[in-house]
Amino acid sequence: MSTGKFRVCCGKIDEYMHQYNAQCAWLTGYSHFIGSIVITLDQVVLWTDDRYEAQVRSELVCDNWLLIRHDGTKMPVALAEWIASKLDIRSSYNKVGMSAQYTSFHSWSSMKDELMIWNVSLVAVTELFHRTDPDNPVYVHNITFAGISWEKKVETIARLINAQSAQGLVVTELDEIAWLFNVRGSDILYRPFFRARAFVHVNQTTHLWMNTSQLVSDARIQLANVDIQPYDAFLSTLDALVNGSAINKIWVTQSAAQEIVERIPASKRFISGSPIERTKAVKNPTEQKGMRESSIRDSVARVKHLNWLQNEIKNDRPVNETQAAEKLEYFQSQQAYFKGISFETISAVGANAAVIHFQPKPPTAVQITKDKVYLLDAGAQYLDGTTDVTRTHTFGTP
Repeated sequence: MSTGKFRVCCGKIDEYMHQYNAQCAWLTGYSHFIGSIVITLDQVVLWTDDRYEAQVRSELVCDNWLLIRHDGTKMPVALAEWIASKLDIRSSYNKVGMSAQYTSFHSWSSMKDELMIWNVSLVAVTELFHRTDPDNPVYVHNITFAGISWEKKVETIARLINAQSAQGLVVTELDEIAWLFNVRGSDILYRPFFRARAFVHVNQTTHLWMNTSQLVSDARIQLANVDIQPYDAFLSTLDALVNGSAINKIWVTQSAAQEIVERIPASKRFISGSPIERTKAVKNPTEQKGMRESSIRDSVARVKHLNWLQNEIKNDRPVNETQAAEKLEYFQSQQAYFKGISFETISAVGANAAVIHFQPKPPTAVQITKDKVYLLDAGAQYLDGTTDVTRTHTFGTP
C-alpha cells in the first residue's frame, strides 16, 4: 500500500497563501482550512482542530471524508501513528509524500522524525496542482506611512546578520518582504502582500524574486538598486548563492519551506528566528501614530454602523448577517486610506455565534432580531494601520 500525504496547511507557511495554493480548501470545500489531509489509495482523511468541527461538517464537499478531531497538542505524533497503522511497517518500501514547497522546515523535521519511528520514509512531492501566477499591481508604501526608508531597514537587518557572523539572510515570509522593501500588493486575500522571496547580504546587497510585471513604475524606481529576478529563478539563484565561496553561513528560519532549507548545506545553515520579524515588531513613531489614527477612523465606521443597525431593528426593517457585514464594509470604505477588509467578516446571529470563524452566506443568512445575540468580528486594512474589533450586541432581551 502506498500513502500520499499532502500537509499543505501547516503553521505560518500557509498564513499568507495565495488562493491557487490552497489545496486543502480545494480538495475539501472547507473554506477556512486549518488541519491536515491524508490521502491513501482507498481513503481520504481530514484532521482538524476540534474547535472547527461544526464548520467542517457543514462544508465538506462529499460524505467520503473521514473526519478526525484533535486538540492541537498531539500533532504530528498522532498523524504518524495513524499513517503507520495503515502500512505494513515491516516493509522497507513505505513512503509518505508531503509537499516540501508548502511545509515549513520545522513541521517537516517533526513529521520525518515521527515517521522514522515506524520505519516510514518521508519524501518530497511538488507541483501537485496547477499554478497560476498572480498579476496584481505591486506599489510603493509611502514613507509617510512607513516612517523609515527601505534602505535604512536593510542597513539594520544587515547589522543583525553580521552580529551572527553570517553572510546572508533568506526571507520567505510575505509580510516581512513587504515591510522590508516598503512595497505592498494584493496577491493574498485580505492582506497587502505579494508573492515573493528575498535575500539580504551582510554588505546590504539585496535580491528580490517576484513576478516583475507586477511592479508599477514608482515601485520600479524605488527598488532600482535591488536585484529583481523572476520568481521561478529563486531556487536556482539560491543554489548559486549558497554554493559560492563567499558564503559560509546563511541565516534561515524554521518557518521557511523545506524545499528551501534543504538546498542549504547543513554546515552553512544558521536556523533561528527572523531578525525582520523582531525588528518590525518595534513600531517607529510614524507607525505608532498610524495605528492610533486608523483605529480611530475604524471606530467611527463601527459607530456609524451600529447606529444604522439599531435604527433598522428598532423600526422592524429586516437585516440579515450578510447585509450587516456589507453595510459595515461600506462605512469603513468611506474612511481615509481604506484598502479593504482585513479578514472575512464574522457576522453571526444566535447559535451561529458559537461557530468559530463563522462566515454567513446570502442563501442561508439569518436575520438579526431583538431576541438573539449578534456577534460582529471585523477589521480593515488602511494604509496606516490594520484593525480587528470584536463586539457582541443585543437589541432587546435575548
